Amino acid sequence: MSSPARGDLFDDVHQLRSRNLPIGWILLDNPWEQGAAHGCYGSLTFDRSAYPDPKATIARIHRLGVRFMLWISPQIARGPCPVPSLPDGYLTGNDRVFVRDLSNPGERAEFTRDLRRLVALGVDGFKGDRGDEINLEPDRLVGGSGTTMQNAYTRLYAESIRQAFAGTRGAAYATLDRTFGYGAGPLLPGAVGPDEPQTYTGLSGAIRAAQTEGFTGAVVWGSDVGGYVGGSLTPTVFVRWAQFAALTPIFEVGGGGENATFWNFGADTVSQFAAAATLHYELVPYLYELAREATTTALPVVRPLGLTWPGDPRAWSHDGEFTVGDALLAAPLTSDDQYRRCTSRGARGSTSSPVAACAAARPCAAGRVPRRSRSTCTPARRSHSACARPSFGARAGARTTCNAATGRDGSSRPRSACRRRPATGRRPSPSRPTGAARPSSACRVRCASSSSSSWRPPASVAPGSAAPC
Repeated sequence: MSSPARGDLFDDVHQLRSRNLPIGWILLDNPWEQGAAHGCYGSLTFDRSAYPDPKATIARIHRLGVRFMLWISPQIARGPCPVPSLPDGYLTGNDRVFVRDLSNPGERAEFTRDLRRLVALGVDGFKGDRGDEINLEPDRLVGGSGTTMQNAYTRLYAESIRQAFAGTRGAAYATLDRTFGYGAGPLLPGAVGPDEPQTYTGLSGAIRAAQTEGFTGAVVWGSDVGGYVGGSLTPTVFVRWAQFAALTPIFEVGGGGENATFWNFGADTVSQFAAAATLHYELVPYLYELAREATTTALPVVRPLGLTWPGDPRAWSHDGEFTVGDALLAAPLTSDDQYRRCTSRGARGSTSSPVAACAAARPCAAGRVPRRSRSTCTPARRSHSACARPSFGARAGARTTCNAATGRDGSSRPRSACRRRPATGRRPSPSRPTGAARPSSACRVRCASSSSSSWRPPASVAPGSAAPC
């Protein structure tokens, strides 16, 4: 969850918790640094008028059971903002911003020390922004010409963030790196997409960005649910975006519009968002295993159809659809017209999966999936009787060791957090099984894409790709 101000931090946690919505992290977005009232950024020092005791604020967040992330940038705003007191050769830039010359070992060490001071306050992660919003080509940096340093800069930025946690947190930290470039993938554990407009166009852009950035090495990726800025966000666009984001490794809510306080959209929107958030938590074991596999295969979690089925020419013509690993096929709805076609075709039985059409249009209540035996659908929200318990991550013959809503010890947690055991009672290997052990939704095709005849996976599936239904 992304929040813009100190008071909003605690209110956001309260708003989600009071509606039984899961929250693991909260991100304090820009501006939070010296001169925040004037939109200043880059000093890496809390504005004491807004945050008189940042360490206590972060500690209070931790006591709520939430981790704390902070927005950062290698740029330093000019104008009415404080002028940095750094030696010659530490900065470059233009008449709008200073830019830290991270090719200078001295400046990179200074930048890392500033980040470590924030880590010492209790910061658990950084959202690295704006390292790619600069044109270094006309400049001469300490490390070489701007032309040669342009692409290297994002890697130096990532290295600085990683070094800030080294020796203090080990691997117990997280990042959202929007400044993603060549070579940054192995250095930082998470990437986030561009600032998309808060419209269906923005959602379509995010779906394509998830696939293209995966090819560049951003194997663990996410987007701002509902977009970031621009356009007029509607409840429908917000829900569709949440349904898409549920299938990506990072599920982040926040932005410069109504999505920052999406509960104001009403109970129906919150209910559909809760279903998407629950699905995301249920998929965590599968997503985590895909991320682990990516450390050796470099295959992204979200994959274009052409990557999953490279030998099928039809796969390359549907960039609005994707697979999650090689077991889940997704075709997110990106227009109201698709929703109408989806439900009408499902009611007439002209789709290969009427249940899937309903699922894409109106999900079951949180924690439920459509019954495969159900052959009709309706735009109205279905009752629990039309839904079944999900079996994400379960092995054949396995049984769940905790009940649907809570652990057997009574502790509240998502079902995916419950350990699964084979019928023999022995604990299974942590590795995801193949073949029949794929998540059950591998055989559940979503609603059609914008084309009149949506692509479907071939009847015979090559070894290692999606399990046949």
